[in-house]
Amino acid sequence: MVESRHDSAKVRRAHLWLENLPTAVSVSCLGHERRILFGNREFKRTFGDVTHELPTLTAWAEQACPDECDRADTLAWWDAASSGAGAADRMRPKRLLVTCKDGIPRDMLLSANVADDTLITTFVDLGERHPPACTDNGDAPDPGPARQRRREAERASILRDMLHDAPLSSLCKRIVQATEAEDPDSLCSILLLDDDGKHLSVLAAPSLPAVYNAAVDGVVIGEGQGSCGTAAARGELVVVEDIDSHPAWRAYRTAAARAGLRACWSHPVLSPDGQVLATFAIYYREPRAPSASEIELIQAAADLTALAIERTRHRSALSYRTEFEKTVRDISSAFLSQTVAGLDDAMQYAMERIGSCAKANRCYLFLLSDDGTTMNCTHEWCAPGVLAQIDDLRGLEVGKYPWLAEIARSGSTAKITEKDFHLLSPQERRAFAEGDIRSMLAVPMFGSVSGAMKGLLGLDDVASVDRWGEFEWRLLRVATDIISSALARHALEQRLLFEARHDALTGIANRRAFGENLLMELERSARYRKESCLLLIDVDHFKPINDSHGHDVGDQVLQALVDVLAARLRKSDILARWGGEEFALLLPDTDTRGANLVAEALRNAVIAARFPGIGHITVSVGGTCLRAGDSMQTLFRRVDEALYAAKNQGRNCCVMR
Repeated sequence: MVESRHDSAKVRRAHLWLENLPTAVSVSCLGHERRILFGNREFKRTFGDVTHELPTLTAWAEQACPDECDRADTLAWWDAASSGAGAADRMRPKRLLVTCKDGIPRDMLLSANVADDTLITTFVDLGERHPPACTDNGDAPDPGPARQRRREAERASILRDMLHDAPLSSLCKRIVQATEAEDPDSLCSILLLDDDGKHLSVLAAPSLPAVYNAAVDGVVIGEGQGSCGTAAARGELVVVEDIDSHPAWRAYRTAAARAGLRACWSHPVLSPDGQVLATFAIYYREPRAPSASEIELIQAAADLTALAIERTRHRSALSYRTEFEKTVRDISSAFLSQTVAGLDDAMQYAMERIGSCAKANRCYLFLLSDDGTTMNCTHEWCAPGVLAQIDDLRGLEVGKYPWLAEIARSGSTAKITEKDFHLLSPQERRAFAEGDIRSMLAVPMFGSVSGAMKGLLGLDDVASVDRWGEFEWRLLRVATDIISSALARHALEQRLLFEARHDALTGIANRRAFGENLLMELERSARYRKESCLLLIDVDHFKPINDSHGHDVGDQVLQALVDVLAARLRKSDILARWGGEEFALLLPDTDTRGANLVAEALRNAVIAARFPGIGHITVSVGGTCLRAGDSMQTLFRRVDEALYAAKNQGRNCCVMR
């Protein structure tokens, strides 16, 4: 529902933007049907109502192109654009003499561009416009025919460059130069809104002195911050006729005087929904007020700048979305192909790709403890120059972060900016301050089986506020689900690997794992001529325990026995359940004397221990050292003989062979 409303709002803004363009625009279906879906106000004024009079481009051609050759050629040009011939989004514009609704032929430039499943056509009038001989308020008359043609031709050229994705800086420089060409005494500039939404930076000001541009670069948006800062704050035209005496210029009066500037009129550049994108300013070296035609000129320049910025932003947003979606696909592929040992590398790759793609300063993963009371930062990526925090984010008490409980309960994404800091706990505020965090986005991660929150994927921004939106939320949710699935898969693989190599009852190595380790020790002993020994430990009279007390008690005895033995072994020693009540013990770097001492120590420890349900037990131990040329068969033949000898000697003893 939220996504539907969001998309509807975008469509409405796009329609509003197209509707208010001073250039005729039509949006039609691709293919031979050529049905017109939308025509803006200028299109209807020039050609007619798209609902009744001009339902298709064919109907438009029949009215606007009386000449059959022109009509056929125009329809063929549209067909080529619709089919994508020659890269439809870069079709060469077509110049055509068009008969308009009023019956007057006009020289027009048609440009076609494909967007999604539609064909967008712009109709730029290149024909003569005859100005009145005079104006009622004494203003200068409109430009003459030649000048008007130059203006329209330059505008059409800029619009074509927009469609062809020229860089924003290049487009804005051309808009500034075209405006200055209208009045050689003017000097123009465009200041672009920064990502933080609080400052304006110089985007295009080719005629202004570099020292002045440096002085106003980064001007704060607000009252009294020159014409541009004030215009951006008010969202309306600000006219300063004399910089020397106007209070808005107090902070920049010296810089303006050094540059020889005396008047400045600034118009906000607005998006279709009324948000400030930039400012367009006209400077003069003498105090002066604008005429009506000059106000129209600066407004037209601001509107054209808005088109350039919006077009660039739309293309940038499309590229960003495409890259983010590719990032999610690449992360999915990385986790699908990673091995058990490669999980950490895949996690770090995911943090780097997500963080850099989202233009974050940090991207990190927190995992909660099994009881959900603490959390640890397990993986972190930081942009160059940003302080890493992972070492300080261990063992954090979940109870001190109230918003965690809220996202765990609701399953929603948490977005916290510096505007919300006053609502946070002291612990949370300290964490944000230590990380210089101005904005954070945290997506909860849930277990696929239990449904409980297992951790979170987070992004930090130390430079700007409120930059991430619903698109990032949705994509991060997908990425979080991928990571959650990878962790669940890893846990399953680890459990299966453990079960494949460990005894289910006692948790120590099983016969298979012990055999692999013994083979490696045989090779190591032969290569480096190291002494190692093997012991077999068997519980004396174990069958009567099972028969008299039951298998449950027998299992408890074996578990307790493993605890007694393991407590007296080195980390390098390997204890395994060899079968039933029999245990194998590998003692690396141990000679016969040492192995005998270990065997006696273990036997005595068993005698001293009490076992559940039965009290005391004893064990018999057989042992042997690895010898040159030994195989698994020869080694176990000797150790079996030693164990058999220990039992024949009355049990509860050790025999080495």
